[in-house]
Amino acid sequence: MIKISYPTFFLLTKPCCIIRSPGDLWEQAAKTMRRVGPFLIVPALLGILIAVFFGNACQTAYVLDAHGIIEQNPHLKTLTLENLYLIFTHDYWWPALQSDLYRPLTKFSYLLVRAACGPGGAGIAAQHGLNLLLHWVNALLAYRLLRQILAAPRTALFATALFTVHPLNAEAVTNLVGRADLLAAMFVLAGLALHAKLRTASNSHPGLLRTALGATAILAVLSKESGLVLLPLMLLQNFLPGLLPPAVPMNSPRPHVQRGGVWNYVAVVPAVFIVLLARHAFRSFGDLTFHIGGDNPLVVVDFWTARLTALKVLGHSLGLFVWPSTLSCDYSHDQIPLFAWSFARNGDFVVWAMLLLLAAVGPAIWLTYRRLRPFWCCAAFFAVAYLPTSNLTVLIGVTMGERLLYLSIIGLAGAAAFVLSAVLHHAIVLLRIPLSARTRTVITFSLASALILAAGVRTHLRNEDWRNDISIWAAAMRVCPHSFKVYEGLATALHTESAKHLDESIRLCEHAMAIIHDH
Repeated sequence: MIKISYPTFFLLTKPCCIIRSPGDLWEQAAKTMRRVGPFLIVPALLGILIAVFFGNACQTAYVLDAHGIIEQNPHLKTLTLENLYLIFTHDYWWPALQSDLYRPLTKFSYLLVRAACGPGGAGIAAQHGLNLLLHWVNALLAYRLLRQILAAPRTALFATALFTVHPLNAEAVTNLVGRADLLAAMFVLAGLALHAKLRTASNSHPGLLRTALGATAILAVLSKESGLVLLPLMLLQNFLPGLLPPAVPMNSPRPHVQRGGVWNYVAVVPAVFIVLLARHAFRSFGDLTFHIGGDNPLVVVDFWTARLTALKVLGHSLGLFVWPSTLSCDYSHDQIPLFAWSFARNGDFVVWAMLLLLAAVGPAIWLTYRRLRPFWCCAAFFAVAYLPTSNLTVLIGVTMGERLLYLSIIGLAGAAAFVLSAVLHHAIVLLRIPLSARTRTVITFSLASALILAAGVRTHLRNEDWRNDISIWAAAMRVCPHSFKVYEGLATALHTESAKHLDESIRLCEHAMAIIHDH
């Protein structure tokens, strides 16, 4: 016989005693939801969104770079000490070709899954499953960050859902080589959470947390070199109110947590040295394989032409975030023409518009920062996260890539959610529409759900383009008809599938060469 003490019996039966009507039941359910929501409801909701709109990603085969990096790599088949040694002592593309990219942790994740599940269909599905799991973890970390910035759980949830299902993220989540972006983003967001924790009085083990921060930074750069963005984002957290919980006051019981903030940056220094040493080692190892002026024509033009063209790319990226109807896996030469220093050339007006926008940012921040602090914090997060792959600071291997926007989309989603929420609120106030609080909530929820559904459907359709090499290159050719690499890639995919496509492959290669010679 089980004995239950009176206090336990009272706690178990108390909710039943106070529920006397459907209204009481709803109130108790609402209280329970508020209490357990951040721990259960948000993860479940984000998981459902990923399962519904990214579920068809598991049907995608090895495409594009995944052939050389994963499928054809003999050292990613069995988990042995020799293969581990080769992964951590060679560059990312080895043995297919040589590069200065060092991402051993990403390759290690491919090795683990492939060794456990095999190279066949089950192994490919497991690789995609890991990508979806990483995207789900990143969504949870993004929600934590956005809730701190926006200071409104519902707005933060809408922003996180928008980030989770946005079509621009399909290239990072559905494409297996997007694993590097997923891992780097996860460790960067975890590092920001640790940094925020160290700047508050609620932690009791600063040394342990600081060690974890240093380890997280190292894992980020071992996943992808852009993980080094953790350092400037930490600085942004410190100097931009709204991105970080209030710092510990000097009269708090643990003032050394605030005064020891500099040690957080010291903990990240080893990650910086890892990136520098890896770049130096692999650049001096031998001749590197590059598409000079092809994948990124900015490397062969003067400084200002390259940077102004990069501004054009920024404007194009912002446009795709707002209206992602035309997505492509490639934006090589000459899809985004170089800036021609004129108003006549098609697309150059975007550069002038971006220059005017950047010129207006300073005065706008000065006048509206107090009222629009969450918006500017999200915009600052986007700017800092976008810079390493923007070609505005350092020229990279491509002019533009959608998966390079993965981390920075968090800032864009937060800014968009704040603006939409503010516009809806002010529209109701200005129009003087007599609406109850519950009616406003229903309207807001309906609009947010419609936007999430639209973005999710577009993502689901975009995943279909990633089924195989032919489908992704054919979709890219429709969107980017001026990119030489699109025709080259489709020609290779058709010829690989069947020799019957030889004539078509030759025609496509001739078209690719014509684009290069004409420009």
